[in-house]
Amino acid sequence: MKTLFQLMKPDLMSIYGINRFLHRQKGAGRAALRPVLVGVAVLYCVGIYLFGIAELLQQMGALDVLPMLALALSLVFPLITTTFRVENVLFKFRNQDALLAMPIPTRTLVASRILVLTSFDAVTAYLVLLPAVAVYAVLAQPGAVPVLCFALCALLSPLLSVSISAVLGCLLLRVTSRFMHSKAINIIAGFAFFGLVMALSFSLNFTIAQGDLSGIAGMIDGLAGIFPFSLLYKATMGGALETLCFALLCTGCFALSAWLISTFYDRLAVLLTPRARRARGGDRPQAVRTPRKALICHELKRYFAIPIYVLNTGFGAILMLLFSFFLAVISPQKLESMMDTPMIAQYMQTFVPAILSLFVVMSSTTACAISLEGKSFCAMRAMPVRTAAYLWSKIAVNLLVTAPAALISAAILVFALRLPPIKAVAALVTPLACALFSAATGLYFNLKMPKLDWQTETAVVKQSMSVLATMLTGFVVAGLIFGLSMWTGALLVLDAALVALSLLVQRHNIRRGFGSMLAKLDS
Repeated sequence: MKTLFQLMKPDLMSIYGINRFLHRQKGAGRAALRPVLVGVAVLYCVGIYLFGIAELLQQMGALDVLPMLALALSLVFPLITTTFRVENVLFKFRNQDALLAMPIPTRTLVASRILVLTSFDAVTAYLVLLPAVAVYAVLAQPGAVPVLCFALCALLSPLLSVSISAVLGCLLLRVTSRFMHSKAINIIAGFAFFGLVMALSFSLNFTIAQGDLSGIAGMIDGLAGIFPFSLLYKATMGGALETLCFALLCTGCFALSAWLISTFYDRLAVLLTPRARRARGGDRPQAVRTPRKALICHELKRYFAIPIYVLNTGFGAILMLLFSFFLAVISPQKLESMMDTPMIAQYMQTFVPAILSLFVVMSSTTACAISLEGKSFCAMRAMPVRTAAYLWSKIAVNLLVTAPAALISAAILVFALRLPPIKAVAALVTPLACALFSAATGLYFNLKMPKLDWQTETAVVKQSMSVLATMLTGFVVAGLIFGLSMWTGALLVLDAALVALSLLVQRHNIRRGFGSMLAKLDS
């Protein structure tokens, strides 16, 4: 147990900023308070959302299934996201070679990595489960025993979902390691899983919008009859034996997954090394490029080499394309009749620029582009490359991800919705202005809050303050665009202001931002 804790300690202290807080400098206390304030705000928003769901369940007389639904959500969602983090956390962590050379049992090392993986998803799961416990205790008032049983199940549930995800992720890596383009296969599989979840979510929202409570009741009854959700339902109703069985199930799955992965961990780690993949595919001659093109190609290769990076930043562009194709196939008039909601076509024509901009601000690749340099940042810093070329290459990758998708989606919607010329111009220009603004602000926040001492790439992509700040800023701009969508002229003026502000921010990044970051790192 002591060895297990020692193996986990460096990752946990780095992921949650404990090391920086213990050795804090001036202003570090305020910096440590930011994640706490953000967490409280997220808990409040999730609590309001769950309160609405609880009221719907109360109308159906099924408020007692709220704990099971919350736990089911916290169990199912990591099966999609965590499966594609396995390679980074289990096989691409710092000091991997040194730890493998030490006299540490492989099972203990794998168990420590699975617990580190659990720490990523536990934060997300508890952001849903903690408000669910509070809402259930306030509305249902079931008594102390059911609430305590629910809290215990919620505390242990990440172990179950992450253990299953770790095994599935290792099996997927074992299959894809046979192919040269294994990263592409992982990315496609990830988008397929996300697409399935979005389809199920849209189906559920459509059922709720139609007011079909009988259909929702049927879905809940079907879920309550599936193991382990049936066990969860009985446990959260106050069954002490079922709660104990669920706790044993979580810990047993964790021990079993650690043992199973340890049996083929060494062989899979060898297959995933770049040297082994180059040996299967052979070395290729490298083309001679200008410094600017070389930097852009380097950024693109690193972008597509990290599946979790692509999934986290490219999903907005994919959703934008799917949304435009959906409206092209199913016209707004048909959607009005299906949902029995008038004026949808008119609303779509008005808010097309804002909807596309919302998808664009979800796809900022620059918010963690510098942090992902990690150890190689010193080598990149020593290269005879101008700061402007280095920073503009990161902007270029962001635009290559978002701009083509925005143009294609805008063109499809212009013809599908038959927009007037002035609105068609706004639909084409506004997402591009947002893409440039999101790229420049993402780079600004990453220069302000770099995170080069990460243990895994997932910690940078999913848990960086620069990513959160960029997304919140983008949502504020998208909300402003929604407010001005009624006045197309004012919207075009806002687009011009966003482009000008983006260029000013990028000028600041080149002249002062990069130098300030270097001074902070050197100190």
